[in-house]
Amino acid sequence: MRAYYYDNLSGDQRLPHDLSPSRSVSKERLQALNVKIWTFSVDQYEGPLDAVAKQEGYTDRDTMVVSRDTLGAAYDGKIKFMFDEHLHDEEEARFIISGSGYYDVRETPSEEWIRIVFGPGDLISLPVGIYHRLTPDEANYIEALRLFRKRRATEMLETSLAEMAQLQQEKQEYEAKRDQLNIELHATEQKIIELQSKWGAIHNAMSAPVLELPNEITCMIFDHALVLSVRMAEDLAMMDAEAKLPPEMEVVISHVCHQWRSIALSYPQLWSHFCYDVMRSPLVPLERFDAYLDRSQSTGLELWFNFKGTYGEIEGVLTLLEKAVPHFARWRRFTLMADAETNVLSVLGPIFKKPVLAPMLEHFAICPSIDIDDQEIKKLEPMTFRKGAPNLRSVMLDLSGAVTFFPPINNLTTLRLEDPDQYGNARFSWPVFRDLLSLKSLVNLSIMMDAAFHKSEFKSDKGPPIAMDNLKNLRIANFDLLVMLLLFIRAPLLESLTMKELEFPRNFSTSAPGGGKSSNSPHSFPSIKYLCFINIEAETPAARHFAKMTPNATEITFSNGDYSESFFHAVASTAGAKEREKMWPKLRVINFNMEADSLDELLRLAKGRPKKDPITLRLFDDVNEMFRLGDFSSSARYEQLAKAYHIETINSQRNWLRQVRWPPASELGDVGLFADLCDPFNIDDYDE
Repeated sequence: MRAYYYDNLSGDQRLPHDLSPSRSVSKERLQALNVKIWTFSVDQYEGPLDAVAKQEGYTDRDTMVVSRDTLGAAYDGKIKFMFDEHLHDEEEARFIISGSGYYDVRETPSEEWIRIVFGPGDLISLPVGIYHRLTPDEANYIEALRLFRKRRATEMLETSLAEMAQLQQEKQEYEAKRDQLNIELHATEQKIIELQSKWGAIHNAMSAPVLELPNEITCMIFDHALVLSVRMAEDLAMMDAEAKLPPEMEVVISHVCHQWRSIALSYPQLWSHFCYDVMRSPLVPLERFDAYLDRSQSTGLELWFNFKGTYGEIEGVLTLLEKAVPHFARWRRFTLMADAETNVLSVLGPIFKKPVLAPMLEHFAICPSIDIDDQEIKKLEPMTFRKGAPNLRSVMLDLSGAVTFFPPINNLTTLRLEDPDQYGNARFSWPVFRDLLSLKSLVNLSIMMDAAFHKSEFKSDKGPPIAMDNLKNLRIANFDLLVMLLLFIRAPLLESLTMKELEFPRNFSTSAPGGGKSSNSPHSFPSIKYLCFINIEAETPAARHFAKMTPNATEITFSNGDYSESFFHAVASTAGAKEREKMWPKLRVINFNMEADSLDELLRLAKGRPKKDPITLRLFDDVNEMFRLGDFSSSARYEQLAKAYHIETINSQRNWLRQVRWPPASELGDVGLFADLCDPFNIDDYDE
């Protein structure tokens, strides 16, 4: 027998789970916990075991076998059950005939687990009330004798009869109380009906003005209430992911009064939006979806499905999708997110392989997270809606969605290629990716992929610049070569640029067309007003060069990452006050969300700026406290910062820097009713 403290690491319960170095537990410590252990020869155990049984009062025994042969398919569930922490109101005594495993007992008062290794010949007795658990080791076999104490049959019978009589008496008392409560409940319900009738008569006599509005105005009120309720639910979910959401507004509206219900049920637009998020409501509302499909009649549908987290285990999610597919001609906005285990391809594949037309489709987002390996997208040919989607303006795809469900993109204004989890290693060929960037109608582009295209195909010194004449909003992440693309695209209308998890190459300032000459007079994005750097690394020459490319920026966000290697540190470390003054001369706002080593760089960046109209420095409340009270700062130093900037704090509980809806609504017109709160470009408040 051997005992030691359990390492509390996750993993197979049948492994030793011994600390390194091991912390042994003595037999005396086990005895202090009233854990008794004897060891006999397994070949001649009957006599010694009988003696101990007589001494301890164990009068009964039986045999138990835990193995895959005896339990079959139930084995894994059985050993998991045995390993759940539990206790008994009688001693637990086991003699091991063959096999091996572990008893874990909870030490008091430390609450640590002590693991006892047992094998053939060991007799272990656990006291009443001790928390414990049991498991075989990797050999997956235990044969043991279970030993019990047994009370006299007459004593047990007398106790049982007395307890039964007491329980019967209590049962009759509660039945009498229940009957009385039922009488009172019936009388109360009748009174409620009477009062409701009187209230309704008075209310109808008053002729509520809202009920006299034309149906068209009432429907406009319904629309406004629906949008407002979804936005409020989003705000609530952002503040508390576990918060219970209110019921759907369309359902509430249809239960206010008879007149509103009549109007609501005859207003198809009210029922044309349907959202199912498995993480917030695991019950699949199949019947409710049927009602929405029926009540929306022929109106275009906005369908939003998030099956991520089901892992193929929640019944009904594919049935929900099967009900939606036949109505594809009515899809106006369709969003589907899933994990690989939820086989959405089995439902969508048959219909999407057919040459069908999607006449109403405006937005198509599909991220099925299918494992795609060694595939390359070499053509921009639609794989879905091959007869066309003339109104399609917005598309969001992960890599598996791009490989499997690529839609028509002739008229796109918004394209999001985002795969933060990166399933497989599929990618675009560089010529195809260049064609994507060259889409004339593109206004909003978001790319988050580990390898959007083959690095070997990208030749920075060949080919003309890529004209993106209508692009206004750009986001890039995860693939460093995307930074180099900034040197080769021409986007005169670009207003906002967000970058995340990227590193500016050392040769950034010398890699533009024309080589090193470009570093003195680089091409610029003249319309950029907003820049956002999320965990962006750069050295000073590259940072200085990029600042020259974005001279008219008025608001910049610096967030996350290693401060000493960050873009902010590089650009603020630029030598010479005059050169720093020339960088972003129109800068009005800095959103700062980093763990700084000092306040020097922030003070240096503000030096030479007009004091009458200082830059606004926005800090999350916890970052502001770090600056004010941090070890590297002092009250005098913080006061200098407060004089150099106009400081505003951002409430971490209401973080409006989160990009819940992208692109901005003004750029897309109808952005839809529902949004994914887990946008991969979200900016979370600084967390130590």
